[in-house]
Amino acid sequence: MSAAINKTITLLILASSLLLGSCASYRVPRGWLPKRDQVAADPYGGWIYLRLGQASHEAIVQGEYIGTTDSAAYVLTDYGMVRVPYDRVLSIELRIHDVATGEMATWGGFGTVSTLTHGWWLVFTAPAWVGMWIGTSNAESAAGHFSYYRDADLADQSGNSSTRIWLQSKSEYARFPQGIPKGIRLDKLEPKHYLHRDE
Repeated sequence: MSAAINKTITLLILASSLLLGSCASYRVPRGWLPKRDQVAADPYGGWIYLRLGQASHEAIVQGEYIGTTDSAAYVLTDYGMVRVPYDRVLSIELRIHDVATGEMATWGGFGTVSTLTHGWWLVFTAPAWVGMWIGTSNAESAAGHFSYYRDADLADQSGNSSTRIWLQSKSEYARFPQGIPKGIRLDKLEPKHYLHRDE
């Protein structure tokens, strides 16, 4: 087996490892998020993941982003509605649509394998394809994903915490973008029904 083909196989293994690594941090149930072109028509909020902390105790809350009030955010979890006071939040991740990693893997795999027909030019074209594959896949995995990390709970001139400001800046991705309506029974909200896909 030639050195060029060995190098191509090594690059393929590296690319596959990077793709699998990017999938490992995906915490949203498969099939829950809409596709990118369906976000505007989806009446549900995005999937939100909050790391909470106070003193030495930490906890995780994740589920559908329902909305905010003056004092807290609301998340519809598998166990029901959870109220999250802003001052408990350490970090947040919010995803609003699914990523097409499967399509990217297929496209990159076929493209890289097609360089086997390039003869000795494969030495140049295979690395170029792998580079495009990795770059495009990383960009796709980051699409529709927002992160927040609280270094210090800074407040603006109105006394709003940075956590509240960040969450409200992403309110368009909540089920209630204008905030929780007064008088609504949050305990009666139905969760999103979706077609679960196995890992």
